Amino acid sequence: MKKVFLLLVAVVFTVHAFSQNEGKKSKTPEEMAQKRAEKLKTQLELSDEQTVSVQGFILEKIQNKQAIKSKYKDSANRKGMNKELKIVKTNFDSKMEGILTAAQKVKYADLKAENKNKGKSKGKRRGKGKKEKSKSGDSDDEDENED
Repeated sequence: MKKVFLLLVAVVFTVHAFSQNEGKKSKTPEEMAQKRAEKLKTQLELSDEQTVSVQGFILEKIQNKQAIKSKYKDSANRKGMNKELKIVKTNFDSKMEGILTAAQKVKYADLKAENKNKGKSKGKRRGKGKKEKSKSGDSDDEDENED
């Protein structure tokens, strides 16, 4: 009887876990672009015309990023992937700069800086901050790196 009960509990938890993951991945690139464009509309006080353009830029960026990630899915060449992703990001930023007013450009730069700082703090929680910790170690290690 205990085994049946434990099996039933395990099945319920498994089904629940899968249902949570499915809900997160269900957004299409178009839906993600629309949501992000609406958020930028309020943050940057975009006009309706600007919002339509921004949504197109975001959709293009999302699709390009997905294509690059699928291209490098089975590859160990992370530097190549990151280089291509950086190009996509640069292209997006230049398109954004082309349609924004001077005041909106300032706000956009502030948003980018804020998001960059958020990413850094998240990375440290995931263990990406280990390099910084090792640099603050013995001074002998620093002397070897200077050569």
